[in-house]
Formats: sequence, C-alpha cells, structure tokens
Amino acid sequence: MRSFLTYFKTLRNNILFDINTYSDFTTISILYLALCSLFVIVHPFKRYLGDTDITLVDTRLFIFIVVLLCTITFFYCLTHTLVTLKSYKRGILIAIICNIIFLFIWPLTSKDIFTYIFQSRIITQFGQNPYIVHYSSFSSDIFFPIINNRAALETSQYGPLFLLIGTLLSKIANNTLVLNVYLFKALFVSANIANIFLIQKITNNYKSALLYALNPFLLFEFAINGHNDVLMIFFCLLSLYYVSQKTNTKNVILAFSILALSSTMKVFTVLLIPLYLVYFIRISITLREKIRTLFISLASYLLFFVIPYVYFWAGPTIFLQFKNTLTFVSIFASPFVTILYVVYRNLGVDNYHLVGKITSQVIFILLYLLTNIHLLRTKDARFEMLLKHIVIVFIAFFFFWFNWLMPWYLTILITTFILYMGYTNDFSRSRFLWILTIISILPYLILR
Repeated sequence: MRSFLTYFKTLRNNILFDINTYSDFTTISILYLALCSLFVIVHPFKRYLGDTDITLVDTRLFIFIVVLLCTITFFYCLTHTLVTLKSYKRGILIAIICNIIFLFIWPLTSKDIFTYIFQSRIITQFGQNPYIVHYSSFSSDIFFPIINNRAALETSQYGPLFLLIGTLLSKIANNTLVLNVYLFKALFVSANIANIFLIQKITNNYKSALLYALNPFLLFEFAINGHNDVLMIFFCLLSLYYVSQKTNTKNVILAFSILALSSTMKVFTVLLIPLYLVYFIRISITLREKIRTLFISLASYLLFFVIPYVYFWAGPTIFLQFKNTLTFVSIFASPFVTILYVVYRNLGVDNYHLVGKITSQVIFILLYLLTNIHLLRTKDARFEMLLKHIVIVFIAFFFFWFNWLMPWYLTILITTFILYMGYTNDFSRSRFLWILTIISILPYLILR
C-alpha cells in the first residue's frame, strides 16, 4: 500500500504536471469538468452498439463508465490537495455545472428511478396501495412495456414520505415518461446541491463541502442514476444541523422530527435514534432534564415517523416487502456475510446462506450496542464524538448487515465520513474516502 501511494504521488507531481509551477485548482477543475462531460456521449454509443434496453446492458459501456469514474476520482483527489478558500467558490460552481449536465443524462446503470415512477403510478393512475399491490398487476399501463423490471413483481420497500412525494411528481408528469424521469431527477439534483451547503453550514469548513460536492461517485448516483438516498441524506444532514446547534427544546424537537422524515425516505437512518438519545441525554444536566429530553425526543420522532404511514395503512402487511428484503439471498452481500457464506459452505453447513447472514447480523447488533454504550460512557460529550460514532455505526452496518448491498447504499457512509472530517478539520484520513469511493465504483464491473 505504501509503495502504491508513493507511486500515486509521483504520478501526480511529476508525470502529469508540476503542481507548483504549472497546475492550479482552476486547471484541475476544468479537466475534472471535461471528464465529467464525457458521460454525455454514453447514450449515443449505447445506440451505436445496439443496446436497446432502457438502461445500459453492454459490458463495454460498463467498463468505460468504471474507467471514467476512476479517472475522475484521480482528479477529485487532486482538487482536495489544491483547494483554497479563494478557489472554493469556483469548485462549487464546477459542482453545480456537473449537477446540471448530469440532470439531463438518462439514467445509466440503475433502473431504480423507473421503479419510483411505476410505484407512484400505482397510486395516481390506479388508486391502489403500492405496499399491497405490485406493478405487474397493471400490465395495461402505457409505461409497462418500457419500465417494467424485476421490482414490478414486488410491493414497495420505500418509505411512505418518498412515495407521497413521488405521487405528487407523478400527478404533474402524468403519462409523459420523459417528464416523469426528469422531475424525479430534478428533485434529486436539488437535494444534492442543498447537501453541499448543509455540510458547509454544519462544519464551517469549505474543504468538506467541496469533498462532497465533487465526489464523482455521489454525483454519478444522485445526478445521473437518480437514487432517493440523496433525500434521506438531505433530511439526515438537516437533522444533524439542529443537533449541532445550541441544545434547547426547539432544536431537540426539530432534530428528531427531521430525522424521522429521513427514515421515511429510506429506513437506514433509524440507526441514529439511540445515538441521538445518548448524545442529548449526556449533555442534559439534571435527571429531570434527561427524562424530559427522552420524552420529547421519542414523541417527536414517533409522531413524524407514523404520520406518513397513516395514508398507506392497511395492517402489518404493508411491511411485507421489508421482511422479504431481509430474507433475500444475493452474491452482492456485505463483505463479512459473503465471507461466512464461503466458510459455512466449505464446512458443509446446511442453509449456509441463512446461517451466514444471521451470524453476521448478530455480530452487527452486538457492535451497534457496544458503540452506543461507548458513546454513553465516554467523558467527551462534544458533537464531533456523536459524528464519530455515527460513522462507526455505518461502517459496521455496511460491513456486517446486508444480504443485498448495492453500491449507492454507501453514499450515506461517504457523506457522514466527509462531515466528520470537516467538522474536526482533520483530513488525515482522506485516503479512506478515496478507497471507499473506488470500492463503490468497482462493483459496476460485474453489476448488471
């Protein structure tokens, strides 16, 4: 690893350009923008190669995208080393331009946005509940031959607030597929740009804001592919902003209420509830204050978590797909789950998939409890310690929990890690960010 990093620095400083005499942030950012613009040519090549699917299928195009993203990541690393407060605004402008360019690029490597569209149409066009009825029941829909995919056989696994927002967009776009796609993407791009300024607001650190803004993997997943994780992250960041402010009843209520909205987009941020509770209880002085904080925190969260479900409530069956997701088996699992699959299979264990998954998830639960206990017992009750423990929880979550782990799931980990580095103004662990970004990109070599 050390020799690789030495080679990387040599390549950066000597082969491509002499940073001290030739290159500056503007030069690198222009090269970065030029490389990002190459995504515009993917769809013309897709048609030239005879790839007629609604998203990419041709392996050569996947390889091109991986190579392009890795190259952009190289320049992304350079921007971090060169950025100054003076060049920060230029960097943000480049990021906004990239978001706008990517907004008008058709989704490339994921069909999730089409799933958002047809699950919204179950409500708007057919008046049915997507938690109860799946899209394959509506083969007469004019979009069905175009956007039908494997998820059409399943009920919705997305949060109720996201479905309600999708319903509004579907009402506006009606039977125009292109408008449906670009309305969803416009929402995601807007949230992605808002996240840049939220990170700047929380950390008061321009480097962290730029690390988020120019991260090529985040740009690709949010602005091109269009994943609703960006909305979960937006509400999570907004919640953390209120946590970082002076502790009072108003900010506690806002922090938990907005965290609930994040969880009703996508459920991952439910993991933050105990960490928030521990943090606020730790900084409360008297026993009465601690009990009061506990009550208003849980009441605020539950109120805003439950309300969006009221519209869709039809009994416990609305959670069926969440249960099915937990039992799904895939080669795209968390690293430790995959390791246990191999170990248990070689040991001749019956149902090695199930045993491996349960073993790994039990380990995560234990680590999760230990992380919360550690935050409770630590003498340091500063906000940065909460951020540190949030990052630890998400690392453990993605390493141990999933039997179905998609690359874009890691966006919340990347974001919170950037937030932690920015708030502490300690970028010595930036290498982990580079590695995590590359690791998130590489699965597209095999993912179809």
